[in-house]
Amino acid sequence: GGRATGDVSRVAQIHAACEANGVSKDELLLLSGDDGSTDKFVLGGGDGCISVTANVAPTRMHNLMMAALNEDKEEVERINAPLGRLHQDEFCEANPIPIKWAIQRIGKIDCAYLRPPLDELSPDFHDIMDSALREAGLLGAVPL
Repeated sequence: GGRATGDVSRVAQIHAACEANGVSKDELLLLSGDDGSTDKFVLGGGDGCISVTANVAPTRMHNLMMAALNEDKEEVERINAPLGRLHQDEFCEANPIPIKWAIQRIGKIDCAYLRPPLDELSPDFHDIMDSALREAGLLGAVPL
């Protein structure tokens, strides 16, 4: 079982603990579950991520992970900078409500219906998500 933490310094601590106990770091994959810190996590020795953002920007998140695994900090920053607000705002309501709405908003699915007890994204959050999608380059400058 895993344990979630936003502390990316734990990557080095876990690798050191593995080594101290005769376990190769290659025997244990360390995956981030926080899109907002995944770049630093992988640049710090992590192996990848389980991403919410990848549902709406899969190619970008793939390219981000490949750049981080290749330790290309400039490319990581170039790819990740426009996604920063999306990483944060995709949790304006409980997951998966906002990201499902975002996938529908960019035209990848026909509706954002979720089975009960979940509901579609509250209209109060539409502008927030639209702005994050625009900043990420996933929507045009003018609302559809």
